[in-house]
Amino acid sequence: MANLQICVLFIICFQGLSQATDVTIGAFYGEHTDVDDVYKRIVEDAEQHVNPGTGIDNIFQPGDQLRVTHFIPNVVNNRKMFSTNVYQALQLDVCAQTASSGVKAIIVPNDLCVECKGIGGVIGDAVNPTMATDMSPKLSQAMKMYPPVHEMTSLLTELVNYTKWVDFLVLYDIDSANIVAESMMDRADQYGWSVRPYQIQDIEELKKILHKSTVKNILLFCEYEEVAIRVIREAIDDNLMSDAYHWILGNLNVPLTYQDVDRIREQGAYVTRLQVQTKSNVAFDYNTQKAEPIDEWPFRLRLTYDSVITLGHAFARHKERTGTFPKHFSRCPGDPSDPEISTALQDLKSLTFEGLSGEVSFNELGDRVNYTVQIYVGKGRTVYVHNDVEEVRPLGHWTQNIRHWERKYNSKWDSKTRLNMGPFRNSEIDTITIVSLEEPPYLIDTGRGFEGFIPEFLKLIAKVMREEMGQEFEYELELVSEGDYGKFDVVTRRWSGMMGRLVDGYADIAAAPLAVTSQRDEAVDFTVAYMKAPLGILVKHPSGVREYPFAIVFPFEWDAWLANLAALIIATVLFIIIGSFNPREWKAAAERGEESPETADSFNFWNSWWFSISSVFLQSYDRSPRSFAGRTLAAFWWLYVLMIVFLYLLNLSPFLKVSKTSVFIRDVGDLLHQSTIDVGFVKGSPAEDYFKYSDVIDYRRLWEHIHSANSMHSDDSTIEEEVEDAVRRVRHSNGEYAFIHDRRILEHESQRWPCNLYITGGNFAEVEYGLAVPSGSPLRDQLSYAIKVLLKQGVLDELWTNHSKGEWVEKGKGGRCDERLDEWERQGLFSLTSVDLKGVYYMMLLGFAFSLIFFVIEVLAFQLGIAPSSPMHTRSHGSRPSYNADVPLKAAAPQHQPPPDDDQKMWI
Repeated sequence: MANLQICVLFIICFQGLSQATDVTIGAFYGEHTDVDDVYKRIVEDAEQHVNPGTGIDNIFQPGDQLRVTHFIPNVVNNRKMFSTNVYQALQLDVCAQTASSGVKAIIVPNDLCVECKGIGGVIGDAVNPTMATDMSPKLSQAMKMYPPVHEMTSLLTELVNYTKWVDFLVLYDIDSANIVAESMMDRADQYGWSVRPYQIQDIEELKKILHKSTVKNILLFCEYEEVAIRVIREAIDDNLMSDAYHWILGNLNVPLTYQDVDRIREQGAYVTRLQVQTKSNVAFDYNTQKAEPIDEWPFRLRLTYDSVITLGHAFARHKERTGTFPKHFSRCPGDPSDPEISTALQDLKSLTFEGLSGEVSFNELGDRVNYTVQIYVGKGRTVYVHNDVEEVRPLGHWTQNIRHWERKYNSKWDSKTRLNMGPFRNSEIDTITIVSLEEPPYLIDTGRGFEGFIPEFLKLIAKVMREEMGQEFEYELELVSEGDYGKFDVVTRRWSGMMGRLVDGYADIAAAPLAVTSQRDEAVDFTVAYMKAPLGILVKHPSGVREYPFAIVFPFEWDAWLANLAALIIATVLFIIIGSFNPREWKAAAERGEESPETADSFNFWNSWWFSISSVFLQSYDRSPRSFAGRTLAAFWWLYVLMIVFLYLLNLSPFLKVSKTSVFIRDVGDLLHQSTIDVGFVKGSPAEDYFKYSDVIDYRRLWEHIHSANSMHSDDSTIEEEVEDAVRRVRHSNGEYAFIHDRRILEHESQRWPCNLYITGGNFAEVEYGLAVPSGSPLRDQLSYAIKVLLKQGVLDELWTNHSKGEWVEKGKGGRCDERLDEWERQGLFSLTSVDLKGVYYMMLLGFAFSLIFFVIEVLAFQLGIAPSSPMHTRSHGSRPSYNADVPLKAAAPQHQPPPDDDQKMWI
């Protein structure tokens, strides 16, 4: 029995020894990776870690060995020779050198052929398995250790969008970096960027360009991190990392030394660094003899180390799965002796482990997946991310796979995108500069100091900062010399006014009634809103509108009045002709003795005019025409007069109430459906921004109408530069201009003497005011917290209610109006007043004056004997025959006159 057990053990040991084999991989080196054999030693360290017997958890089982063949550049005349095209790199370097080496996989950096674009990926399409340590084309068959170009573009796009940069430089070298730069430019319109790319060729020329440029936001991304390091150190030497600059170092794990970081800290630039998240104390899990800390390793060096480890894991899995290491290696295109696909690719694409470059995992295309990038933003100590001195928390993270991250850390990803940024804090700010502008009642410059809501609000902020956050909030409040909120110049791509002071770094906070808009939010950061201000419409009070005294003539155009006057004249002339010559009219009848002599003048010159005019006023006359012709004319004249009078009355009311147009405006729709009042804003004001960027159709229509058209009553634009200018225009526009602005400011202005302004419109819209800080400023979240505390306590509402209507009124600018209207004043806004009817009064006074003049003329004429009825006139011209009413009319008629016919009897 004992002999049998010995035999079994011998057989097992023999089988184990027979299966113990070696597997060889090849490592290529290029212009950068061949310097000082640094990469060669790293590969050997990784080889040692894979093989058993090192004292660390090894990958291979005892008896198995990983061998590495180093393919170094050829040397001709003491000069290293590198390939200059794809053919040389593939056929002469890779195919020729691996033909008889027996390697089962290769590791290729892109600097094997600098002039080639992504040579590692190109070789991966011809030879597999190939581990590419630099960026490669998206569809390459190589196992790509560096995140692919499209993922790096996505990361940088989201990061730049987070920083809210509008104008920035992109510095790049070649190949993949060029693709990233082009992608950023392609997305410029989508994000509203002004991207200025510059290819790094001459460092000295680059420094001159940076010195001349007014753009201080710089994105640096290079194919070769050696180029990126050189640019950074040259920028430090030339003071191009001073306080005004913000650099985004787009390459992963840029190997800055502590000395580099210390110099950046001294110059004060904001720096954003990207570090692939690794397992805590990952350096202790791997065998390496390199003295420098892993944080200072070039990222390609980490990727090279992990490439060896990756192949070790894949080969170990392959042997566990099949019993042997991979036997085949596709050495060159079209080689019939080997299969096209290595059997190790299945194992490479299925493994996952924590390496020096973070989590190593691949998808079916060979792309690196499931990694997370830590984002560090700030100045001073926040630039240095080494964990051996002091833990510095990253500002945010970007993960390649959100679901994988949530499963791995058993936590919810707190962002809708792959970029998750946290609050920014920096304790290196001492005195804070706050800019504002004079805008009563928010801020009033009394000459002895500042009064108003903003100064009191800042005092409350300082109190919360000190008592609840344990931070001193010492600040200096300054007024902007330009006196405006700030406008963005699309040509210079710069802001003016208060926004310009903030964006250019001259101020830390902008405290004013500054509305939060999308355009401003791209340039600065806003706190939570500290106030929601309703908008109002300021118009001139109807009682102060100076109407045309004779507006009662406006229902008809001048040509219509002329036509009416012509009709009156023609009708009167016809009445005179018919009355004088028609044998059936009163004059002819009186001459025949059929009517009294007084009736003969019924339709003479003056009485015909009186008949026509009295008909216009719908008044009766003593006699009407007797003849058919006269009565037909009268009938049509009355019909004409009836239509004209009623049309006149129907159109008269709007002209009498034209001053009331503004008080009937309740919303933007009313503004759009009227044509008598110009509507305007203050340029750059919250109201203008609200309408300019609104999603409401009517609001956008109003803004487009105002923006595209000039004033309807003058050649000036309806958009004013200052609030005082707009208020002055309302006062002097005679009701033809309406000013939309913050209702609180309008209430303040309407209470000034003279009291001829009125606020209408109700509360049709609200704008949000927030404190503005430079993009990425550490003050944003601190101020937001303080504002939330004050809002929760109700302190801000109380502050406004108690002071805005009393104390915060400018001195020396006229008296104060009583904002309370009595019943008569309220009704006067809508009913007709004496001001509206003054034209009627003038007409009546004109009638009084004419009647008195005629009275005087008639009296004088009678006394002077000029009038026909005066005694003197009668004596000088003889007495007029009298008419005896007792004598029958027919008796005085001639004997030969025939009796009247039936028709005449009927009319009589």
